[in-house]
Amino acid sequence: MDIHIPNEQPEKRSVTIAGHRTSLSLEPTFWKALKRIADDADMSLSALITAIDDARPETTNLSSAIRLYLFNCL
Repeated sequence: MDIHIPNEQPEKRSVTIAGHRTSLSLEPTFWKALKRIADDADMSLSALITAIDDARPETTNLSSAIRLYLFNCL
């Protein structure tokens, strides 16, 4: 099996969640996947991230919750 793992450094971006700005660090692959899902659902990236934030357990940080959400979308 040939496994390829991209060499990506996390990108920090600011987003608005529930009316306040916060910053998130995700690899570019995750940002692209989030944008694609938001576009397909005809919603903004901030709205999708807010929905993920609202659904995540208190013990899971937002970046991890986003990665888990995307994994479950496979």
